[in-house]
Amino acid sequence: MRGSKSVGAATLALGLMLTIAGNAAENPSPAKPGVEPSALPSAETQDEDFLRTAPGLLFPEIDASKLGAEKAEDPQLKAMSQRMVESYTKLARELEAAGRSAGLQVSNKQDPHAVHRLQRLQDTGPQFDLTFLAEQEGWHKKLVAIYSMEERAGRNEALKKHAEQGRALLIKNLEEIQSLQARLTDQRTTPGR
Repeated sequence: MRGSKSVGAATLALGLMLTIAGNAAENPSPAKPGVEPSALPSAETQDEDFLRTAPGLLFPEIDASKLGAEKAEDPQLKAMSQRMVESYTKLARELEAAGRSAGLQVSNKQDPHAVHRLQRLQDTGPQFDLTFLAEQEGWHKKLVAIYSMEERAGRNEALKKHAEQGRALLIKNLEEIQSLQARLTDQRTTPGR
């Protein structure tokens, strides 16, 4: 008698689990609580996401580079900032052209966090160079990630090509930023310099 109750309970439990699994397959829940599956990133929306997020950081980056060209004390940093103004203005025009060729709208909304960071840079006093480089490093890392994602997951060939070229430029500038940052930090912390 005891054995038949155990088998019956096990059968009931198995049946309940199969029913729950079947319901879950028919009505999958969102990946995150409170988030609809359609709101999650997908390859189908990657190009649109790219055209929304990349300009949101790229346009304030151009303004920050102008600020660096104006306020930096280190001559190498000043020159790099001026080059970034020119190359990122060109990159922004190319982004808009790639978006048009894809038949998609390029966002003109700037990332509020980037705008706030730009304002903080404008208010920076005597430590501008190192503060500027720290901000630039963070900005460039985010832009490299955004451009890398489009290069890997984008669907439109013009946007993917733009992302590949833009990512290469951003990485090159990021390396120069990190090199300058190391040199200026070393000069600041090494006695007798």
